[in-house]
Amino acid sequence: MVADATEIIQKSTNKTWNFDRVYSPVEDNRSIYADTASSMIESTISGFNATIFAYGQTSSGEFFMIT
Repeated sequence: MVADATEIIQKSTNKTWNFDRVYSPVEDNRSIYADTASSMIESTISGFNATIFAYGQTSSGEFFMIT
């Protein structure tokens, strides 16, 4: 488990990753969308570019098509 706003350092390569927010398995898509993507969708409607990158274990549901 990674806490919010945590920096992870891989000792062997000295690479770092920063996590602004980590969601638990019990959080539903609606709450995650409201917290992350909804403001980006509004921005695209206003003409700005946006990218949503979701990472997770294969077949864990990290892919969702916005149509």
